[in-house]
This record gives sequence, structure tokens and C-alpha cells, in this order.
Amino acid sequence: MRGIVLLVFVVSCCAITHGQVVTVTGTVYDRENGLPLNGVVVQMDTDSARVITDPSGHFEILTGKAGKVLLKLEKEAYRMHQVQLELKGKNIPVRDIFMTYTGTPWEVSLPLQENELYDEESGWGDRVLLQAGRDIYLNRAAFDFGQVYFRLRGYDAAENEVLLNGFPMNSLLSGRAEWSLWGGLNDVTRNQDISYGLGASEHTPGGMLGSVHIDTAPDGLRMGSRITGSLSNRSYAGRFMLTHVGGNTGDGFSYAFSASRRWAGQGYTVGTSYDAYSLFTSLAYRWANAHRLLISLTRAFNRRGRSAAITPEVFELAGRNYNPYWGWQEGKVRNARQRIIKEPLFQLQYKIEKGKFQLRAGLGYQWGERSDSRLGYYNAPNPDPTYYRYLPSYYLNSTASPNLLSAAQAAKAFSASPQFLWESLYTANQNPLLNGRAAYLLSADRVHTRLASAYIRGDVGLQNFRFSWGIPIQNLQARHSARLLDLMGSDHHLDIDPFSETRNDLEGEVRKTEGDTFGYDYSFLVKRYRPYLQLEYRKPGMSAFIAGYYELTQMQREGHFINERYPDNSAGIGKKLHFPATGVKAGIRYGINGRHWLDLNAAGFQKAPLPQNTYINPRDNHLVVPGAAVEKNKGVEINYHLRSPSWMGRLTAYYTRFRNRSDVNFFYSDTGLGSDFIQEVITGIDYLHNGIELWLEHEIVADVTLSLVGALGDFRYSRDPEVYLFFDTSGKQEELINTDGSAYLGYAGLQDYHRASGPQSAFSLGLHYRDPDFWWVAVNANYLAGAYPSVTTLARTPQFLLDPDTGLPHPGVNNALAAGMLKQEPVPDIYLLNLTGGRSWRFKQYYLSFFMSLSNLFDRVYATGGYEQGRNANYGQWLKDHIGGHPSFGTKFWYGRGRNFFINLAISF
Repeated sequence: MRGIVLLVFVVSCCAITHGQVVTVTGTVYDRENGLPLNGVVVQMDTDSARVITDPSGHFEILTGKAGKVLLKLEKEAYRMHQVQLELKGKNIPVRDIFMTYTGTPWEVSLPLQENELYDEESGWGDRVLLQAGRDIYLNRAAFDFGQVYFRLRGYDAAENEVLLNGFPMNSLLSGRAEWSLWGGLNDVTRNQDISYGLGASEHTPGGMLGSVHIDTAPDGLRMGSRITGSLSNRSYAGRFMLTHVGGNTGDGFSYAFSASRRWAGQGYTVGTSYDAYSLFTSLAYRWANAHRLLISLTRAFNRRGRSAAITPEVFELAGRNYNPYWGWQEGKVRNARQRIIKEPLFQLQYKIEKGKFQLRAGLGYQWGERSDSRLGYYNAPNPDPTYYRYLPSYYLNSTASPNLLSAAQAAKAFSASPQFLWESLYTANQNPLLNGRAAYLLSADRVHTRLASAYIRGDVGLQNFRFSWGIPIQNLQARHSARLLDLMGSDHHLDIDPFSETRNDLEGEVRKTEGDTFGYDYSFLVKRYRPYLQLEYRKPGMSAFIAGYYELTQMQREGHFINERYPDNSAGIGKKLHFPATGVKAGIRYGINGRHWLDLNAAGFQKAPLPQNTYINPRDNHLVVPGAAVEKNKGVEINYHLRSPSWMGRLTAYYTRFRNRSDVNFFYSDTGLGSDFIQEVITGIDYLHNGIELWLEHEIVADVTLSLVGALGDFRYSRDPEVYLFFDTSGKQEELINTDGSAYLGYAGLQDYHRASGPQSAFSLGLHYRDPDFWWVAVNANYLAGAYPSVTTLARTPQFLLDPDTGLPHPGVNNALAAGMLKQEPVPDIYLLNLTGGRSWRFKQYYLSFFMSLSNLFDRVYATGGYEQGRNANYGQWLKDHIGGHPSFGTKFWYGRGRNFFINLAISF
């Protein structure tokens, strides 16, 4: 009996000893920059339990094992790390662990917005992704191809849906996300969930290009402080950033603060000054390990001087950096085209997360204004130095014969004084014959916005299924008006339309002074509701999803001026327009094995038209585009993924059809029906985009990788759209195109013309070396081709062949010659070599990182895109302008930067 008792005692002691829980703790860092790594999966090789490192890189794992074990650490795009441990005692602290990043260096060292390769506001430079993620193709597209305004799959930026803390950030006016609203706040916008293409998205149905969700909650950011300084000769010359994150990562309060300043007296292009600052603060409170309340406030101010596209004639005279928008004033550069954006954001978010259930709700408010300044001239010479009458081509295209002497004198005069003089405009305004009226003035087109947003989103997991839903709501009031900024020494401006000599504001004073609203004043009132559902299924080796939404967009115009040209259709509330739309997408992923898998995704999305493409001339009246309706877009993609110890890659094929789009343009044109300031309305626009994407990376030897990236696309008009002209009828009757105020031009022959969507082919070969001593260098050779300028629609309509003097077909039309003149030619192919490198150091708790990039190393001169001018919209005038080879209204091009650099130094602690 005593033996049995003794045996039980011994066995019990062994069991107790063996069942002792051992705690293993440690912190994981990025080997390259010394920053803590969150999201690292930590697991014992003999235990199924695993944990994930927190934002400070810390982990704590419990195990009942004893003796020698292997600790494994894994994170996507990092080399797996293993640590041999011998478990003794109850607490085993592990020395600091450093993991090696095996992807491209960009995301670790420099997020996309820091590189400032894109123009934050221009149509050509709209950013598609704030941070390219771990996909080599997206990184190369953002940093190397982005220099020439490459667009992913040729899509508009509006096809990428952007969320900030769950709030939709795509503008209801432009459709694009306005990245400048949080520009410079890099440190607090790093946490992003990126879904590229038509795959499933956790937070929203997304667009044809996918979605990006940015989370600025402080409990998800790295605790501590970071100070950053940068030098560049791109958009800005200098930048300073300061960020601090503190508080608790668990229950309790956490907070974040970030500030940045960016500036340049002049960017790479002459006259493009840059002045921007950004402030961000947020406070989060967590309780009961399940609830979180987040309050954040973002304030960004951005002022920058703009530049213009130029014709080949001007390029030959002044070079690629020429900018006609600035002039000299008292020995200083002053740009007449200044863009200012200041729209603060306030966001309140509640989140509850219990097990596999999650619910988020938010209220947000965005307010402020943006403005674009410009020079105006009234019954006075055009101050633009590139005005066609001031250039040599005007004399070379003389009606009688080329005037070579006058052309040479014009070239000499332009070269001697390529910029306008502000003093001369002030002097002109002092002419006593004007009686104090302004011949020249500086004004600003302003948009004052107030946007209220709310949403509720939820998801729940059940075994292999996950169900997500959401209801985002937006309500926008956007008031558009023109404001007098500078009368340039004159007393007043007469608010009268110079073409028809009618008043713009019948109820207001005709004499306007500085600070007054003039010209136009109206509001867009837009509401949007977009409830959606998504169901996902996952099991080992396979996953599938289906998502759908219903969208209702309501919009109407409210006029604040009674316009004399449209006295009965300009002021007050207009008709409310309703655009219901639906969308669905689905996909399946099949894993061939752990190294190879396939995706197949398809989508059919409807979208409401934008207000700017719904109203014909909202500055003057309530008129709506004929047959305004929702867009109907369809797409399919198939992806092959490869992951192995030394090879990684992706191959994608896609097919997308955009249908039923509309476009509205404003300009003065000499058409086959007559000359006037017109509104060109194009409806039934269809585009077809198809192509392939490839990226492949191979580790040649330890720390040396070779990468290949390629994009081959074809983006075209897939059918002929219909074209209408609208114009006011308040002028002299003999000068009118007709007395109806509109003309239907039929179909424009645009089918198979290429879209102006940046380069359609792009290839890059890269070599990257990462030294164990915490420095790295990379070189990328890039080739881009197939960038086409946009074509003028009027020149492809039947009226182009009419003689405006007779209304009959132009005599002696040479169809072959006309076809040759209208042939669309791509810009020349582009070759660029880019070099990047960096180094990091660690001094106790301080981490110092250095980054430098040199782009266009060989200082190549290249055009990135352009557009045909629409002034000559009849055969006779087009022929006269082009036949000599020196057109006054030739295609205008934007030119890329020459050799440029970016240097970044940051310290974290």
C-alpha cells in the first residue's frame, strides 16, 4: 500500500513539474531600419499555440514544454527566422530579434507619398495607391513608372476606392480620392489594407481597381517618436515631420500627434512654388478588451504654383521646364495659377470586437475650400506669352504667304522676354480711358464644401464562412463661385460677359470690387447611400466570395445668381436627379499547392455620373446632359501566384469594359457651323481595357535579388460616342451658330482610338543588394511606351468637313489628307534609369535611417502625355494651320523631370 502511495506521489510531482507554464518574451525588429515589427507570427515548433507581435514588436507566448525547443517567427515578405531556446524556469526573455525583409525596399524605407512623384491634384498625376504594399509590380508602378504618370491598367483614379478610418474619401464631385487632405502625414497613415483588382475587400466592395483602407488609430501605430527631414528638387525642396504616439496598446487611453511642413520657393519646374503644412491628432479609448472609441482631427493646407502643357513650338523656343503661368513682379517670381486646398476632417468612430464578431460605426465632417487662381483680361490683349499671335507660327501660317522676317522677330522677342510682366498689367489698368475699370485682374475659382458622413459596418465569422455588410452615407453641399483677388490697381470690375455683353448677376451690383463674388455662384447638393453585402468562404486550398451593393445618388443644382442669359433657368433650386445603381463581384481562389495558386474574379459595377458630367453649364443654368444615366462597367481577371524560397511572382490577365460615360468640356472653337464659346457634350462613351501584368523576383545568391516587371495593355474607345454643342444665344444674331442654343453633331469617329491613359506598355529590370551590415542599394532600368495624347472630338464629327461660310461640304476635301492629319500618334518611347540606396543604424533605443533616390540618372528629355487643341474644328482652318508643319494650335505636351533626387533622414525612439 505504501508503495502505491509513493508511486502516485512521484507521478503527481512529475506531472506538476511537466505542466509548469513557461513564458517566453521578446521584441522583433526590422533588420534594415531598426523599427519594431508588428504582425509577426510567433510559434513553438512543437506547439500549436501562436501569438502575433503588437505595434511595438513585442510578443509573449506561453508553453507547457520543457527542454530544447525551436521558436519560429514568420511575416509576409520577410525571411523566416528561428531561435533555439532551452526552457528553464518560468520566464525566458529572448534577446532582440531582427528579421530580414525580402521584398523591395520601398515600403520599409519610403512610402509612396513621401516620394512626391505624383502631382497630388493634376488629372495626369492622380495617385492610385498611397502605398504599394508588398507586390513588386505595384511598387515599381508607383515609383519607377509613376514618374511618367503610368496608370494601373489605364484606369482613372476614381476606380480605386479609398477609405480613411472607414469613411469613404472619394470625392462626390471628381470621383477621386483627394490625397492632399492628409498629405505629409506619412507616419500615421502607414497602416493600410490594400485590395488590388477585383478580389475580395474587407471594408468595402471597392472599384474596378480595388480599394485602400487607411487606419490611423493610435493603438495600431508604433509607440514612440519619430523625427524626419528631407531634401529634394521635385515638388518641394524641404520637408520636416514630427510624430509621437503614446498611451496603452491594451485597455485605456492611447493618443497620436503628427505635424509636417513642406516647402519650396520653386519646384523642378520654374514658377512652381510649394507651401504645405499638415497637422493630425487622435485619441482612442479602449475598455473591456472589446470596445474602442476613436476621435481624430486632420488639418492639411496646400498651396502650390501650377505649370502648363506646351506645344512643340514653345518647347523648341524655351525647353521642357518652361512655364507660361508665372511673371516677374519687382524682381520676384509670381505665379498667376495658384492652387490652394484647405479642408479639415473630423472623425468619430466606435468599434466593438468580440471573438469573430466585429461592428464599426462612425460620424464624420469635412469642411473648407479649394481655389484655383487665374489671370483675366477684358477688352485687352491676352497676357499669355504663348498666345498664338505672339509666336513665329502665326506668321509662318499667314494667309498670303509665310512671313519669315516677322516669324524670326517673334522668335527673338519671345526668347528675350518669355514671361509676362506683372507691372505692365498694373500700368495698363491705370489707363484713364478705363475710368477705373479693370482691364486685367486676378480671380479665383472657389469650391466651398461641407460634407457630412456616417457609416455602420459589421462582419461575423462562422466556421468557414464570413459575412460582411455596411451602409455608408454621404451628404455634400459644394458651393462654386469666382472671387476677385486682385484688381491690380484699378477701382472695379464690370461683371458682364465679354462675349454676349450680358450681366452675370442681375440682382447684384454690376460693379464688383476686391473680395466680391462675380461671374457665377451656384451649389451642387449631392447625397449618396451605398449599402453592401459580402459573403466569403474559406477552407484549406480554396476560398471564394461574392459581394453586391445598391447605390442611390441624388443631385441637384442651386443657383445663387440670376443670369441675364438664362433669367428663368439659372437661380433657385433645380430638379432633383436620381441615379440608382447596382453592383456585384465574385471570385474564387484555388491552391494548386503551397507554392502555386490561381485567382479568378469578375465584376459588374454601375456608377452614377459625376455632377460635372451631368450638368451642361452649371455656372449659368440648370440644363442637364441629354440622356444622363448611370455608367455600366464590367471586368474579369485571372491571376497566377508563385511563392517559393527563391522565386516569387504574379501573372495577371484582365479584360474591362467601361460603358455609357459622358464628358463635358468648355472652350472657344471655330467649328464647321461657326465660331463661339461652346460647351461640348459627349455621351455614350465606351472604353475597352485589356492586358497582362507580370512581376517576377529571384534571389540569385544571398542578399542579391533580380526582379522583372512588365505591363502590356491596350486601352481604346470601343464605339463612337454622340456629340452635342451648346452655347448661349444672347449675342448678335449674325454671329450665332444658330438661334436654338444647341446643335446635335451626330457620332464622332473615335472607335479604336487610344485613350490618353499614360503608357500602355511598361517594363522594368531591377537589381537589388542588401548587405548584412544594414545598408542596401538598388538599380532599376525602365522602358515605357504607348502613351497617347487625347484627341479632340469635334475634329472627328461630320461637321468637321463643312465650310462655316456656306454650311456646305468644304470644296476640295482630300479625305486621305484629312485622315492623315487626324491620325493619332504616341509620344516617343521613354527610357529611364533610377538608383536608390539606404543605410540604418541603431544606438540603444534610437534608430537612424537614411534613404536616397536618384531618378532619370541620364537626364533624358521625354513627354509624358498631352492633348490636341480644339480651336480648329473645321477642315479648312485645320488644313491651313497644319499644312506648313508649324501649327499654331498643335498638340500640347507635358514633359517629365530631368535628373532629380530625394534624400530622407529619420530618427525613431
